[in-house]
Amino acid sequence: MDNKDYEICIGDNLYKIVLGDSCDWHDADTYCKTILAPRGHVAGLANLGARKVRNTIREIIQQSPGLSNPKGKGYWIGCHDEEEEGSFVWLNRNKVDVPQNAWHPRPNNKQAKACTAKGNDQDCCQLWERPKTNPSFKMDDSCCTDTKYFICEIPGYCARK
Repeated sequence: MDNKDYEICIGDNLYKIVLGDSCDWHDADTYCKTILAPRGHVAGLANLGARKVRNTIREIIQQSPGLSNPKGKGYWIGCHDEEEEGSFVWLNRNKVDVPQNAWHPRPNNKQAKACTAKGNDQDCCQLWERPKTNPSFKMDDSCCTDTKYFICEIPGYCARK
């Protein structure tokens, strides 16, 4: 990964949009946890359950030319439905409870395409670059084995003491 990452504090948490080499969903989460976690902090793919966080990150991506056309046509985030199709959970195991309009337009759970992931299924969440002109970067699922840029979250990193 290179140093083109974009950082923003939202509340107490640091969010890093990682723009180095793209990777699959599981490798992206491992990278967040092992490479980006500063000493004394835990990190992982971003939880965008809070409307303010989700909308702020989407606006930054939409307004930044270097971010609005990502490799892999999206950014990995920290939710999936690998255990039970259609039941999305964040990496902390909490149910994904976002309004319908946060999805594009709804995850394509059984997308018939060449997917080498478990069950040939789209199980991992992304902010998707759709529509192609003026993309909204809403949540969607994709094959976990696709390679994309990703967004990490480091909770508590921006807290002022």
